Amino acid sequence: MRDVLDLLELDQPGDELKGAKDDVLINHFSYLYIRYIQCYKNLEDCMHQHVHPQKRMAIKSALESVMGRLLEVKFLLMQFCKSSIISFDDILVDLKLTPETLELQAPRYDVDEREQELSLRQKLWKSFDAQRPAPEAGDGGPQSSLPGQMNMDDALRMIQRNERGRQGRARSDFMKDIRRQEEKEKLGDAVGSDISEEGVKVVLVQIS
Repeated sequence: MRDVLDLLELDQPGDELKGAKDDVLINHFSYLYIRYIQCYKNLEDCMHQHVHPQKRMAIKSALESVMGRLLEVKFLLMQFCKSSIISFDDILVDLKLTPETLELQAPRYDVDEREQELSLRQKLWKSFDAQRPAPEAGDGGPQSSLPGQMNMDDALRMIQRNERGRQGRARSDFMKDIRRQEEKEKLGDAVGSDISEEGVKVVLVQIS
C-alpha cells in the first residue's frame, strides 16, 4: 500500500507540467503508466496470497482504483501521442526494465469470483458444439469444414486466391484502358484522312 501512496504523490500535477510541451508530458505520463503497471501487479499478487476477507476487500478496492487510473493515464498518452501505439522503449531503458514489464493479465480474483459463471458458459459452449451438425464429405475431396473450423492453412490459401483474382482483374482493366487509349490516339491521327470528323466522333463514342 505504500507504493500506492508514493504513486499518488507522484501523480499530482505540479507547476512544471503547466504549459509543458507534448514531449515532456509524454515522458511524464509514460513513467506514470509503467509505475501503475508495477503497482497493479504487486497488488494483484498481494490479493491472490491473502485469504482474510476484510484484507481482500481493502486490497481489491485499491486494486480497482489503480486499474481505473491506469486506463486514464493510457488515454492521456494516446491523446498526446495522437496514436493508439505508444513506444515505452526509452523509459524502459532508463528504468532498466524489460518489455515483459508492460504485459498485463486479468486479475485472478475476477476469475475466482466468476468461477460458477465461467463454468456454466463452458458447459453451454460444449452443448452447442455437440448439437452442431457434422460436416459432410465433398466429392472425393476432404471434408468441408464450417467457417468457425477453418484452420490457418486454409485461411491463407483463401486469402491468396482472392488476392490473385483481384490482381488479375486489375491487370485486365489496366490493359483495357491502354488499348482504349491507343485506339483513341490512332483515330485522332486519322482526322483529316478518309475518315470524316463526324465518323471519328461516332467511333470514339462506341469505344468509350
